[in-house]
Amino acid sequence: MARIAGINIPDNKHAVISLTYIYGIGKTTALKICANSG
Repeated sequence: MARIAGINIPDNKHAVISLTYIYGIGKTTALKICANSG
C-alpha cells in the first residue's frame, strides 16, 4: 500500500479511484494525473 501526503492509497483499486482518497483530488483531477503520468 502506497502512502501519499499521509494517506494510504489502496492497492486493490484502480489508480483513478485510489487517487480520489487524497483530499482535494476528485475523479477529473485523478484522470488528468493518470493521463500525464504516461
